Amino acid sequence: MINLIVLILFTLSFASVSSAQNAWTPEMQVKTKAIGAPQVSPDGKRVAYTVSDAVMTADKSEFVTQIYLANTDGTSAFQITYGEKSSTNPKWSPDGNWLAFTSNRKDNKNNLYLLRLNGGEAEPLTDVKTGVSNFDWSPDGRWIAYTVTDKKNEDEEKNDKGKNDFRWVDENVKMSRLFVVSVMKDASGKREPRQLTTESGVLTAWIVGHTDRFAAAVSMKPVINWYSFVGTTDGADWYYNFKKLPWEDSSEHIRRSPITYVGNVKTPTMLLTGDLDLRTPMEQTEQYYRALKLRKVPTAMIRLNDEYHGFNALGLRHPSNRLYQIQYLRAWFEKFKR
Repeated sequence: MINLIVLILFTLSFASVSSAQNAWTPEMQVKTKAIGAPQVSPDGKRVAYTVSDAVMTADKSEFVTQIYLANTDGTSAFQITYGEKSSTNPKWSPDGNWLAFTSNRKDNKNNLYLLRLNGGEAEPLTDVKTGVSNFDWSPDGRWIAYTVTDKKNEDEEKNDKGKNDFRWVDENVKMSRLFVVSVMKDASGKREPRQLTTESGVLTAWIVGHTDRFAAAVSMKPVINWYSFVGTTDGADWYYNFKKLPWEDSSEHIRRSPITYVGNVKTPTMLLTGDLDLRTPMEQTEQYYRALKLRKVPTAMIRLNDEYHGFNALGLRHPSNRLYQIQYLRAWFEKFKR
C-alpha cells in the first residue's frame, strides 16, 4: 500500500514537472493523434483501427485519417493505408482475409475500397459522385451492401458552383439507395454494382401493372395519374417532364400513368403515403386504392398522420410513424409470402 502511494505521488510530481516544462498548448492539442474505429478480426487475434493526424502546411490544413493493424496483445502495430486523402471505417471480411473501407482519395468523394491483407494495393469497389455513407459484408463474404445518397441535379450543381445557397424546404429530397457489389470479379474482370432499391412509389405501381411475378407489393407515395398529378403537386417542374402539357396532348401522360394498366394488376398491393404529402398528394394514392378495390385485388391504404413526402428518408416527423411503417410492411409481406 505504501509503495502504491509513493508511486502515485511520484507520478503526480513527475506530471507537475513535465507540465511546467512542456505546457499543454492549443498547438499540441491539434497535433495529438486520435485513435478511432477499432474493429477486432473474426479470429480475435488482430485489430484494425484508424489514426487521425493534423496536416498543416502553407497550402493545406486538414485532418487526414489512415488505417492501422495491430495484434490484440499490443504488438506489431503498423500502417496499411497511405496517401494525402483519408481512409476510414475499416471492416473485416468474415474470413479475416480482407478489409473493406471508405476513402475520399478520388475527387474527394467517399467511395468503397477492398484490401487483401496478404499483400497488394487497395482496389476501388465503387465510383459514385455523392459518396458511400454506410456498408457491411454479407455473412458468406461474397457481397458487400452499401448505401448511396441521390446525386444533385443539374440546377443544384449550378447553384453550388455559383455559391447560390438558397434552398426550398422539402424540395428535391435526397433519398438513400441500397446497392450490393460482388467481392469477386466477373468473367470480364469487373465488379458491377446492383441497385436494390429505387423510387418505390411510381415504379412499384407500374411494375404490378405489367407483371404478376411478385407475391406482394408496397407502393409508397406513388404517382398514379400523371394527368391529374401536374395540377396538384407542389413541384411545378413536373409540367415540363412531358413533351406537351396535358391539355394540349394528354396521350403521353396517359401512356405513362400506372392507373392506365390497373386492369392488369393481380398482385396484392398496399399503398402508403403521408397525409401532408404535397409532392405526391394523397389523391394519387386514393385513385389507385379505389381502382384496386373495384377490381377486387387485395389492397390496403395506409395514411401516415402528420407526415410530408420525405417520411421514408430522414424526414420523419414522428418516431411512432417509423415503427408503424415497419410493422405494416412486415405484416403485408408476411401475409402474402409464398
